[in-house]
Amino acid sequence: MLQDSFVSEWIDTNSRVRSVDYFMKHANDYERVLYHFGNSPFHAHMWHLLEQFPGVIVLHDVFLGDAVYYRSEFGYAPRSEFSAQLYSEYGYQALQSYTQDSDVSNIFKRYPLSFKLVQAALGVIVHS
Repeated sequence: MLQDSFVSEWIDTNSRVRSVDYFMKHANDYERVLYHFGNSPFHAHMWHLLEQFPGVIVLHDVFLGDAVYYRSEFGYAPRSEFSAQLYSEYGYQALQSYTQDSDVSNIFKRYPLSFKLVQAALGVIVHS
């Protein structure tokens, strides 16, 4: 889920908006890469970008379970990634809770699922 466009006279006047495809082709032209990550489907494609093009992340939410789950469910990551990440970050008990709880949002509230992302980043900025 990518944002195709937005309306802002200031941005149109003072900067260029580039597509993800443009960034992927020209990433090596940049000195630094700064990503903004939140617990939203809008950021689902960015995990892959961070792996390919390391950078600093601005972490809007520490709890990223919704986004990690979305990635697994909608083809941004292997179907097993959510449960694999839950197990690797929190162990067997967390995985067992996931398989036994019919409401996955309970897992999101209990386990932040942000370690893998933080570990992949060159640095982390947290603003709230």
